[in-house]
Amino acid sequence: MKAIQYILISFLASLSLFSYSQQNQHTDSTYVSPFEDIDVKDVVIITRSPKEQQKLRRDVLRAYPYAIRAAEIINQIDENTEDIKKKKYKKRYLKKKEEILREQFEENLKKLTKTQGRYMVRLINRETGNTVYNIIKEYKSGLNAMFWQLIAKKFNSDLKSEYQPENIESIDYEIELIVEGLHPTYVQVIKQQINIKEPTYRDFQR
Repeated sequence: MKAIQYILISFLASLSLFSYSQQNQHTDSTYVSPFEDIDVKDVVIITRSPKEQQKLRRDVLRAYPYAIRAAEIINQIDENTEDIKKKKYKKRYLKKKEEILREQFEENLKKLTKTQGRYMVRLINRETGNTVYNIIKEYKSGLNAMFWQLIAKKFNSDLKSEYQPENIESIDYEIELIVEGLHPTYVQVIKQQINIKEPTYRDFQR
């Protein structure tokens, strides 16, 4: 990832608060601009070529839907298992749903590039508030989480990655600009495609 350069610009100081005094040949007068004083935020200049920006946007738009789906799947499964008291029943239900999800998503996930996969990991943290590592640990096991973390490391990824959109030196800053620019219905449409059915009697049978 190239370093993100930024410049802080103070407009109010350079423009003297948008007001000035001028001397008239006949009378002294003062001109006051109708503009009110405004607070100008720091300006961030991203040194990325148009081609690189296009690629970043494409990669984010490939990865983001999976992060949305992951968050919605977790939300629905949590709701469906909230009243299940016995761990063995919950485990059986999760195993059967895992098989269904694998059929739906595994092939498509394989088509993601390494870069898109790394973005997906960070965006899942954005959508769920939890790292992929902790999600695997919670729904599978600590051993599974450790195993997949080792695999991820080989691809220069980190399942413990935390999304940091406020850090202007992080790629997350640019990713967030892309995500925030999407239409409000974008997330809702993707969420509607997910329907994890509530557990039935058969889900608890071996």
